[in-house]
Formats: sequence, C-alpha cells, structure tokens
Amino acid sequence: MNLIWFDSFKIRANLARFQTPTDSREKTALTTKPETKISPKLALRDNRTFVEALLVQQPSKKTVVYESTQDDKEWLSRSLVGFIATEVDYAQLEHMVLKTVKKAIGFRFLGASQAVITFTDKETMEKELINSSSALANYFSSIKP
Repeated sequence: MNLIWFDSFKIRANLARFQTPTDSREKTALTTKPETKISPKLALRDNRTFVEALLVQQPSKKTVVYESTQDDKEWLSRSLVGFIATEVDYAQLEHMVLKTVKKAIGFRFLGASQAVITFTDKETMEKELINSSSALANYFSSIKP
C-alpha cells in the first residue's frame, strides 16, 4: 500500500516503522527465557466417599469439672460480693474495707467492678449485709451474699 494515489493525495507508509527485518525477530525469540511451570503439590486421594468425609466427627472438646470442697462451700457462705461504686478510689479500697469493716478478713477484686469480702463467720456477714449504715454502703453500690 505504499505510494498509492487517491485523487491528488499520495499515501506513503513509514517502512522503518512497519517493516522489521527477520533478524530482529530471531533475536527476541532467543533472548526471552522460557517460563518454568510450577506444578502445585497434590494430595493423594483417600478412599472415603463424600458423605463419609462430611460425617467425620470433630474431636470433642474437653470439659473441666470442678468439684467444690467443703472448705470452698464454707468460704462462700461467709463471703459477700459487692459492685464497686463509681466514685471510689480503687487503690485504697482494699485497705479501707479491711480497716473499717469489723471482722472482715479477706478482700479480692473480681474483674473491674466487683469485689469479694470475706468475714470470720456467717453471722457477722449477715449482720453487715442487713446493716444499712455499714461502711460497705459507702464503697459499694450493691452487695449480695
């Protein structure tokens, strides 16, 4: 199509652009490296059917059962659980409860907003629970046995 005339216009093609020598085609074919195909590792098929594969039971989760002792039950019967009030200083709470509450012998935090107060005996615990003017009312929003 080089040098074709349409009416008074002559069409010319850029030979350097559209015509390449055969040597350059051979060079590019030699310089490119062949791609190495990596085949995925295949697992061997077992003899189970689809239904058998779906019916395989997962190993059961182990359940831990704690058997409470008589000492644990006695400790719980003389302890109170209190929800800590919002304006209370947590750093001084344990010291203040053990100092101001009579016959309180133990204090433990249960997470961020609860605490366990342990008394010497069950009767003392019940008296503190009933007593509305107790120091525990200042530190806890609610108290339960």
